[in-house]
Amino acid sequence: AVGAEVITIHPGYLLLLRKSTNFIKKIYLGQLKEVLSELVMFREETKVKIAIENMEKAEGLLLTNVDEIITILKGVPDLYLTLDIGHIVKSGDDPIEFINKLYESWLFPKIAAVHIHAVKDGKDHLPLGKGETEWVKILAHLADSGYIGPIILEAVPFEGGEFIRFVRFVKGPSSSPIFSQRLTPAQIEGRFGIFSSPIG
Repeated sequence: AVGAEVITIHPGYLLLLRKSTNFIKKIYLGQLKEVLSELVMFREETKVKIAIENMEKAEGLLLTNVDEIITILKGVPDLYLTLDIGHIVKSGDDPIEFINKLYESWLFPKIAAVHIHAVKDGKDHLPLGKGETEWVKILAHLADSGYIGPIILEAVPFEGGEFIRFVRFVKGPSSSPIFSQRLTPAQIEGRFGIFSSPIG
């Protein structure tokens, strides 16, 4: 056992969706719902949260918008969400509006983890600071909405210096009390669950 509290899974890549209709996509979403319903049954034994991750808008991908996420979360009551803000940005959507729709649907507590990474020129999973995303504003909004879970920095390649610069960045002024405190990077990492995750 590794002591994991959350297991994040991707909804998968389906080649047929490249030429599919909305009807075919609904069939796939229905199949995904059935599979996830079986997976979450193991939570009673393991106490580990099963979380589905939202994906970027691309051919062949499922769960690329908030409406699909809401449908799946409502259809599988014991399922959680890994909110990938970088994927939302890459899709051209507004992360704050995405978060608000989850909140308005009473699904905000379903967020079990948050992934953050920069997006620039169509490329994601870059070190923070490479793009123009307003991370302090977005993370402050998450905190103000009640989120207290882990925030995971994903980057390819992972650059530790970028992580430290980000931690120093989020210490700045914010409307949220979680960012208004003057803490060291180590204290922020320990208290708010921000940690690095090299990809690939």
